[in-house]
Amino acid sequence: MENAVMFTCDACGREQSGVPFELEMGKSVCKDCMQNCYVVHARLKRSSDWLALGVTKTKEEAEELARDVMSKIPFLDSYEIVETAYLKRSDRRAAAEEKVQEISPKELRRKVEAGDRSIELLDVREEWELEKGRLPGAIWIGMKDLPHRMGELSKDQEYIVYCTAGYRAHYACLFLQENGYRVKNLTGGLLGWKGLGLVVPTLDKAMTLTKLFRKRKWEGREHDRF
Repeated sequence: MENAVMFTCDACGREQSGVPFELEMGKSVCKDCMQNCYVVHARLKRSSDWLALGVTKTKEEAEELARDVMSKIPFLDSYEIVETAYLKRSDRRAAAEEKVQEISPKELRRKVEAGDRSIELLDVREEWELEKGRLPGAIWIGMKDLPHRMGELSKDQEYIVYCTAGYRAHYACLFLQENGYRVKNLTGGLLGWKGLGLVVPTLDKAMTLTKLFRKRKWEGREHDRF
């Protein structure tokens, strides 16, 4: 076996022969303790910035997600799928079909103002998006880093996950649920929290806004607001 070495797996503690996975935390882990996943990235046309749209368990799911998003959102230029590995930490797995629960901005605001310590806020946006503002006390783990860093999260804690409009956070919640974490998606994301006029709780609503904008441009009212 090429580059095979003897090492002790820091996850299961067994002596292994092979090529260890080197995690960001500096630990060597055997292949039996690792699992592959796929991160879907998409590039914005105007700025050429990349967004991590979601993390999936299989490449087929990643391809399906990428095709769906690219066919519906006109301001994305291209996509790529990156395979990565993460440490199996879960001793219980949520059902794949389990629905992601949501929490409204109004309900979350009440919890935050009341100093509710049963929840913690998790921001999964890209680093360049942070300058647009963050929720108070939120921790930040970008979507593409979730597979490597979810071990920093506690399974005794409930996390309120958010992105800009709630779409990416939905896929982050699915991935975390499948690995035994308790999560809820913030409806409308950061836009919903700010109470802006462009609150986008679902992809369908985003598409409605896009169609409306296009219609108004076609009618020659490019400067109209909605």
